[in-house]
Amino acid sequence: MLNEPPPQNQARIETVRVTRAETDGRFTRLSFHAPEQGRRALAGQFFEVTCHPADEANPTQGPPLSPLLNRPFSINRWIEDGFSILFEMIGPGTKRLGAAKQGDRITVLGPLGRGLAEIPPHVQHLVLVAGGIGIAAFTTFAQLARQRGVACSLYYGVNRGTDLALRNPKKKGYQSRLLDEFDSLGCRCALSSMLDGSFFPGTVVDLLERDRQENCVPFGDPVEGIFMIGCGPWAMMNALARWAMPHQIPCFLLMEEMMGCGLGICRSCIVPGYDIREDGSKVPRNIAVCREGPLIAAERIDWERKWE
Repeated sequence: MLNEPPPQNQARIETVRVTRAETDGRFTRLSFHAPEQGRRALAGQFFEVTCHPADEANPTQGPPLSPLLNRPFSINRWIEDGFSILFEMIGPGTKRLGAAKQGDRITVLGPLGRGLAEIPPHVQHLVLVAGGIGIAAFTTFAQLARQRGVACSLYYGVNRGTDLALRNPKKKGYQSRLLDEFDSLGCRCALSSMLDGSFFPGTVVDLLERDRQENCVPFGDPVEGIFMIGCGPWAMMNALARWAMPHQIPCFLLMEEMMGCGLGICRSCIVPGYDIREDGSKVPRNIAVCREGPLIAAERIDWERKWE
């Protein structure tokens, strides 16, 4: 199900051109003319992206090299001539990258990491669970579900209604261009907001549990044919894993650890985990998210061991 061999063997450093820049002032989405990279990329993979765009008209003049290291960004969606990334502008790197405009050239390394090559044949419903900017990777999964004719649901948790990505208060419906895209892909959207009650008043895991108890789509009695993928803050993914496993719902997580090289060399993205033997026993082992993830089975993460 996950791509083999190690994806870093297929990664390349290349320069791509920005074809479209969208922003709501907080979240930005950049689309790239990158047909080859888009063709090779799987849902869940990522690119290491420079934060120093160069103007196509003045390619030798770029901003100071700060921050120095590239940043990892999940593939947000496939487009006809490449792919897009979506990010929140919260630090010097993302703010600098968010200032990129159409025609700027960006250096990328990838695709990196392990993604979803195919939806397993027994799956009847793909359930995507996002917390905050964890939604950035999920449009590709909805696109894949649409291509394969598999039902798809998005559970999206934010603190407040104003935290929706690519928000547009003037639009009817979800007031989010991003959620409108999920809707156009036939993906059912369910929203929660913990702090202001704009949507379901609780966490996204609370929303899942409510729908399970009420036998709402995609849950039935018994729960069958569900394949769940989560991405968001550590606490949300911890809660999701602990909720899904007792209900015997297959659950994978897109881990979002700090990365330096993206190649498994610097070991900055290590999380405590396990190897699982054929008899079901677990052997403790550290996992390099950039090389063995970011898509990792929830049961392989050791939530009890101290993370260093």
